[in-house]
Amino acid sequence: SSPSSLPPATYHNYTSVFSFDLDEAVHPAWMARIPDHVSLASLSIPGTHDTMTFDLVDNEIFQCQNHHLGTQLRSGLRYFDIRGRLITADIGIFHGHVYTGYTFQDVLLAVFAFLDENPSEGIVMRIKQEGSPLKHKYNITFEEAFNYYRLKNPATAPGCDAHLLYPWPTTSRMVPTMGELRSKILILYEFPTVPTTSSTLSPQLLPKAPQTTPPPPSTTTTSTINYYGIPWTSPHIVLEDLWIILSPELLERKWDAIRQNLVLAGASPDDGDVLFLSHLSASVGVLPIEAAAGPLPERTNGSVVDGMNERTTLWLEAEEVEGYRQGGRGKTGVIMGDFMGKRLVESVLRRN
Repeated sequence: SSPSSLPPATYHNYTSVFSFDLDEAVHPAWMARIPDHVSLASLSIPGTHDTMTFDLVDNEIFQCQNHHLGTQLRSGLRYFDIRGRLITADIGIFHGHVYTGYTFQDVLLAVFAFLDENPSEGIVMRIKQEGSPLKHKYNITFEEAFNYYRLKNPATAPGCDAHLLYPWPTTSRMVPTMGELRSKILILYEFPTVPTTSSTLSPQLLPKAPQTTPPPPSTTTTSTINYYGIPWTSPHIVLEDLWIILSPELLERKWDAIRQNLVLAGASPDDGDVLFLSHLSASVGVLPIEAAAGPLPERTNGSVVDGMNERTTLWLEAEEVEGYRQGGRGKTGVIMGDFMGKRLVESVLRRN
């Protein structure tokens, strides 16, 4: 069916042509046609904010998704927002103080299974420490727990070895090519790390220096790079995350911020070493579902306020017709939203 003929989907009394029906999109291997040499920076990637909140159906403040991670992956989403807190030695997945019912192991195993079935695909995963530890039974850090999953947990270590883009970066470039990312997970990490000295890493884990360069003396090998991926706060990430919206009427301001970042992303060089990330999500004075699908009329004195999923989709579709860069459609970078719909996802994927 053509994009405009999709029936509206309804969820929690909200009805939208642009939200909720992510399960109708089926694009499990869309990256297969992206050549290996193409930079991730030149792609248009849909994803989710607070990815694992789909079971919080009775919590309208903290639920941001209505489809399971497996469905999100199959629909074509390739960016995931994973927020953890230590519960004893495990990393539980949280939104704020609310436990989603899932652990980091659940996330990893679902993504590994998907990549094993679809080795042409690559994943970008934000891993954020969402708060202080709960149940201080073991005196370990978030980083140490992360490395336990990576190296020692029998359920996850083999998959981490096969699928984590580690060590990363291996050169001065932070943003990988499609060939480097294929069947892998690039981590955008937002948790405290202890600066490692190169000498504490086994030699095979170190980035390979060009053969012409002699190794520096061991006294100067301290480094703040931990090789987990790209730090969330870094010049390699350009972020739109205006998430505090104090009333539905102020969603206009949110849309302005999104659009500005999309224009920047579209105009950026295809081989740039920067990822553009645009959050469609907002909260505080609006519910996540209101920001995504538009508030109900009783919240806005009867006036219609369009949600971010609708505004973004219609803007992308209109720009697609016009072509906002000479020579074609501009890339979007990563677009992550709440309660994503098929039409939104496909309007992003068509940019590739």
